[in-house]
Amino acid sequence: MRQTWAILKFTLIENISNKLFKGFIAFTVLIIIGIFIFKGLALYSQNDVVIGMGQLAIEFFLLLIAIFASSTQYFKDKKEKSIYLILTKPVSKSQYIVGKTLGIMALIAIDIVIMGAILTFVLLITGAHLTGIYYLTYLYMFYKLAIIITIGILFSVISDSMVTSNIFTILVYMIAYGVYELPLLAKQVGGGAFNYVFMLLYYILPNYYSLTIRDALLPSVSLHIFSTTCYSIAYCVIIMVIASLIFQRKEL
Repeated sequence: MRQTWAILKFTLIENISNKLFKGFIAFTVLIIIGIFIFKGLALYSQNDVVIGMGQLAIEFFLLLIAIFASSTQYFKDKKEKSIYLILTKPVSKSQYIVGKTLGIMALIAIDIVIMGAILTFVLLITGAHLTGIYYLTYLYMFYKLAIIITIGILFSVISDSMVTSNIFTILVYMIAYGVYELPLLAKQVGGGAFNYVFMLLYYILPNYYSLTIRDALLPSVSLHIFSTTCYSIAYCVIIMVIASLIFQRKEL
């Protein structure tokens, strides 16, 4: 546990120096420009425009950080030969995977808190009315990014290059929003190999439809939060276990 925590802390500090503050500055500038532009252009629902654009900007920035950091972390450590230094100590390959994954998740969590606080402050001083759904969006945003981080780490272990790892991670993120349509496609195909492929993808790929703000409007919000939390944790754990097992057999 101590070794995993040490890797987590090192990964967090290493990534903060490179990405957190750049994203912080870029987001702040974007929000300031966006407020002036959209509050001037939008005749109605000005606050809704700022909320939508602000949260979209947060997720976009953090998606770039999450994908780049997770899908290139292994290659970066290998290139700098720091991975050999880490694994020569009493650190297992599983601890390396878990520590790196949780370290990047911690980075994203810090970014969400900082950027969310900025957007919330801007909205409050402009007189916006913020509901519980607004704050719930940040939790769901973290779940989606946490899942894509574990997938990025998995592809970095499987792939032979950073480019391949990035491409596959981005593809999974894009497909994850349409996973709920796969059973319908399977029915339309009407049997055959494609039917099994679609259903297999439906159960393997993450389902981001359940992690969108639309589903937060269900009658039992607390039950939905509990189910999505369990789903996200279980998915991340399973992917980390798979990545650890593959990494155990990988020759450095």
